[in-house]
Amino acid sequence: QLKPKVAKQQIVGLITLESIETSLEKWSQLLQNIQSEITKELQIVKETILAVKSHVKFRLS
Repeated sequence: QLKPKVAKQQIVGLITLESIETSLEKWSQLLQNIQSEITKELQIVKETILAVKSHVKFRLS
């Protein structure tokens, strides 16, 4: 009687772990995508700052 209960708990535990693994993999992928988008946006901002600084220096000289 005790063994099947332990086996059932182990199976439930395994299913739970696999579910957590799947969720973490999805979150990891999502975060990588977000990081990639932020990197692109940051590059645009940096280029804009350089362009504005260049424009201001040109007008001042």
